[in-house]
Amino acid sequence: MRHFKAPYTPQQNGLAERMNSTILESVRCLLSHSGVYKAFWAEAANTACHLINRSPSVSLGLKTPMERWTSTSPHLDELKVFGCAAYAHVKKGKLDDRARKCIFL
Repeated sequence: MRHFKAPYTPQQNGLAERMNSTILESVRCLLSHSGVYKAFWAEAANTACHLINRSPSVSLGLKTPMERWTSTSPHLDELKVFGCAAYAHVKKGKLDDRARKCIFL
């Protein structure tokens, strides 16, 4: 019996499978290091993709994917640590706290 393999599926593209694996490994590391709940996996995946697109790649001649796409180098001065402490400004009353401690995602 001959098995039919659908074209353009992830199983047929080793490069896409490797990138999915890289993103998943990054998500695991981000969640583990920050100590946030696993429910925030989507935010960690978004952060992992953001970092990958701003990291140099040997296959691109040590340029970043963002640099190859936009022809401008990425600005890295606004990067923050995933899961670090952040403070949100709130204004409730005259004697209440002006900020609430949060987790940066």
